[in-house]
Amino acid sequence: GEALVDESSLTGEPRPVPKRPGDRVFAGTVSTDGALGVEATQSGQDTLLMRILHLVQEAQAQKSRLQRLSERFGQIYTPLVLGAATLVALLPPLAGLGSWPFWIYKGLLLVVVACPCALIISVPVAAVCAISTAARNGILTKGSFPLERLAQARFLALDKTGTLTQGRPELTEIAVWWEEMERRMGQALAPSSLRRLSLEEIEREALRLAAAMESPSEHPLAQALVRAARRQKLALPKVNGFKNLPGQGVQGRIGGVEYFVGGARLAQRLGHSLEPLEPLLAEREARGQIVLFLMTQEALLGLFILEDALRPHIPATLEQLKGLRLRPIVMLTGDRERTARRIGQEAGVDEVYASLLPEEKAERLRELQRQHGPGIMVGDGLNDAPVLAQAYVGVAMGASGSDVALEAADVALMSPDLGRLPIAVALGRAMLGVMRQNLAIALGMVGALMVGIWMPWFNLAWGVLGHEGSALLVILNGMRLLRWRSR
Repeated sequence: GEALVDESSLTGEPRPVPKRPGDRVFAGTVSTDGALGVEATQSGQDTLLMRILHLVQEAQAQKSRLQRLSERFGQIYTPLVLGAATLVALLPPLAGLGSWPFWIYKGLLLVVVACPCALIISVPVAAVCAISTAARNGILTKGSFPLERLAQARFLALDKTGTLTQGRPELTEIAVWWEEMERRMGQALAPSSLRRLSLEEIEREALRLAAAMESPSEHPLAQALVRAARRQKLALPKVNGFKNLPGQGVQGRIGGVEYFVGGARLAQRLGHSLEPLEPLLAEREARGQIVLFLMTQEALLGLFILEDALRPHIPATLEQLKGLRLRPIVMLTGDRERTARRIGQEAGVDEVYASLLPEEKAERLRELQRQHGPGIMVGDGLNDAPVLAQAYVGVAMGASGSDVALEAADVALMSPDLGRLPIAVALGRAMLGVMRQNLAIALGMVGALMVGIWMPWFNLAWGVLGHEGSALLVILNGMRLLRWRSR
């Protein structure tokens, strides 16, 4: 059979791909129209979907150097303190340098002042407050580690579909063959009501007919026309004899008239000459836009331009990210070269890599990280999961992202607004600053107290006061992040 298959979850290509006998069909894709008989050529473990999941698991199993060092620190510091206190309590009296009570007291003082309470809570208190502030701003993270990594990242990579763009086609323009539409609308009016119709009225009628024709279809382009009609509160007429034409369009009868909605292929099949429209069609194709026609067997009636448009806030957001010294900004997409470059130019992206399969995206990101240092990857689809897991820090568009992408990512932006990413980066840098301050306070206080225990006036009360005071100080300093606001 023949059908249009939505492969966007795997490849990022927003347009359904026509499949004919002999074509390869991926597991995990969806037939948007038509029926297919599919022969399984690989087992479930060998499908592209399972390969993507395997890549995610491999990448997530890798631990960072900083993570390993932090795990080792906790295992070494406390035994060292206890060992040092034991030596202070035992060695001097054994060497005859003083009484046992005096040196045992000094050993206990060392345990009190060197106990790493302030040091241990200096990082977590800042982390908890930063995570709370991130959540209030619609940013969910898997702990504080992703925020730390956001602060350390040097460049940014983004997917196109659903990240830079809306993720679904929308109607942007309507054109009509005025005389044909006016004649057909005039026939439906009573003779006493005949008048010169406005262009707006004719365009609304063309949209009403096209949306009615497409309303039984689940195709993304069909639903774009239906959404446009609903926004204008148009009442859709009943369609009789609806028929889906796989890979071409739809046909049906409205008020006894046979209408067709589809692309250039269907128009040519019906015998309509598109020669005068070839420059327009070529230009729209180059811009990544889709052209649909409303027509009858005898004439073309209307033309609809649809596209997966750039999100309106994207250029300003990318400028903010460049101001945070994230350069270059790179697009990694499975979409076609011409479409990707047009979107990249409109968005203000520095480099564009198009027509990439999921594993190719991950490999390209590895190359970029070797070249530029640690990077952020932002995506939302199943096809982005391997590259999100491979990135120094992966960010998923949580409001519209796939479950696998959310699982692979370190950070989820809980809205389609990429404007939250500069907030996350700035918050991560603020968190790192507070962590460094807390570490300096904790280590400085421990150092001062360890010197103080050798002073004749220093007693246990001073040790407890300094120890607890430093803990309180790092807590209050960390809580400043609860009141943090992005500039």
